[in-house]
Amino acid sequence: MTDGHLRRLPSGGWVADFRVDGKRRQLKAKTKAEARARMDEALDESAVANKRRQTNSFTIGQAWALTAKVRWAGQACESNANGYARQVVAFFGPERALASISVRDFEDMRQHFLRRGNKPATINWKASTLQSMFADAEKYEHISRDDIPRFPKRLPMNNIKERILEDDELRAFCAYLQAIEKHEAAYLLVFLCEVGCRFSEAARLIGRDVDLQANRVVFRKTKNRQPRTVPLTTAAADAIRPFMPVLSGQHIWGLRYKQFQYLFDRAKAAVGLADDELLTIHVTRHTCASRLTRSGSSLLNVMKWGGWAGLKSVQRYAHVDLASLEAAAELLQCGRSGGPPPLQKITCN
Repeated sequence: MTDGHLRRLPSGGWVADFRVDGKRRQLKAKTKAEARARMDEALDESAVANKRRQTNSFTIGQAWALTAKVRWAGQACESNANGYARQVVAFFGPERALASISVRDFEDMRQHFLRRGNKPATINWKASTLQSMFADAEKYEHISRDDIPRFPKRLPMNNIKERILEDDELRAFCAYLQAIEKHEAAYLLVFLCEVGCRFSEAARLIGRDVDLQANRVVFRKTKNRQPRTVPLTTAAADAIRPFMPVLSGQHIWGLRYKQFQYLFDRAKAAVGLADDELLTIHVTRHTCASRLTRSGSSLLNVMKWGGWAGLKSVQRYAHVDLASLEAAAELLQCGRSGGPPPLQKITCN
């Protein structure tokens, strides 16, 4: 900035004498007010130029580091968010100026991930990490509000049936994992399908979170930061019981995500599903939700069970077939009180 002052000239008029960006400037004017206005204008122009230089040098790589620190660090979503952000940064290049990314660039990124086979939901998550980078960069004054593009609407989710682990597939997975003596992976797979939690939520469980007498498990660190209690089915209790620690503060499961991913992929290949790109660890969550809806649970209960933020997130699990609708029609017919029908038959000419 500057240390400036105004002084009257012996010959008449006024001069604004100040330094800006390391250089001395002297601006003359007829009146003191005009001299001050000229100095303020020069300072404003310098501030805008400095801001623009700062904006042009703030990269998407730096934006990722900032958002990872101030928004995701220590949160349940940290690993997933950074995984998605890493792919976004790789697409643009870490040295790309954040403020240079336009709506067209944003759309090019989405099309790139679509061509790679990403589902709309996954692309929406990746897009949200970029939007978070822009928001945090503006908040901490690395870019201006005008540098944030008007992002288009999220991609439609397309309410199609999610991939799930069918019962025979689950049995085949477990048989293989136990055959190669990876028993913990088999038991954890069953637990995930029965409880419907995220892998990260299961990995954080400690002994005191599970009550095998009451058949309940408490997930304290969740994606939406809301702890939730879920009943344990008999299969879920049987799956977790052998791995309960002696000390209540110790973790239950010893497998890391990458270890479990490796074993999951080995099992996929062993049962002939190596080319099934939709079959991922996350399908265990879809499997549980689909089982709940098939058994007659309401979407509200499914939402609370799995810790989803709203009903819209679980509507994709409400798969209704024609046979179910016909059965409902039969129930509706049987529920009538009898008596003559409200309408008289008419003959159409």
